[in-house]
Amino acid sequence: MIQKANLRKEFLALRAEISSSRREEASKALAERMKNTTYNRILSFVSFGSEIELMPSNQIFIRERDLILPRCNPKLLELYSVKNFDRDLIKGSYGTLEPNPEVCLRIDPTTIQLVLVPGLAFDDEGYRLGYGKGYYDKLLAQLTHFPIQISGIGFKEQKSSTLLPRDSWDLPVQEVLLF
Repeated sequence: MIQKANLRKEFLALRAEISSSRREEASKALAERMKNTTYNRILSFVSFGSEIELMPSNQIFIRERDLILPRCNPKLLELYSVKNFDRDLIKGSYGTLEPNPEVCLRIDPTTIQLVLVPGLAFDDEGYRLGYGKGYYDKLLAQLTHFPIQISGIGFKEQKSSTLLPRDSWDLPVQEVLLF
C-alpha cells in the first residue's frame, strides 16, 4: 500500500503541473473522439481537481446520447441519468458535482454501454491507479460479466512507464485513452 500511496502523490503532482493550454488541447481531443462513439448509454464523470476536463464530452452525451453520472454513497457508486446540468447536479460528499437523487433516475449499471473511468495513472496492461477509495474497483467488478466497454481516460502524461502495483481486487480497463 505504501508503494501505491507514493505513486498517487507522484502522479497527482505530475498531473497538477500540466499546463492549461495542454489541458484544453486534451479535453478537445477527448470530445472529438467521443463525438464519434457509437455507444449511446455512457457512464462518464464530472472532472475533479486536475483531472482531464470532461464537460465538452458530457455536453455531447447530454445532447446526443444518454449521459449517466456517478454519485458516491459511503460504500459504492450509484449511477443516475442526467438530462440537465443546472437542474440535476448538486455538490457531493467529496466536493464534486453529482446527480441529485431526488430529481435523477437511478440506472442499472448493466444497461450501460460505455464506462469512462478516471485514474491517476495507467499502465500497458490496462491497470489503473485510482484515488484509493475503491469506488471504481467495486463498479468494475459488477460489470465484468456484461458486454460493456470500459475505457480509462486521462492525459498522456498519466501513462506509467512501468507496470503499476496491483491488488487482488484490481481489474484492468479494456482500453486506455490518453490525450
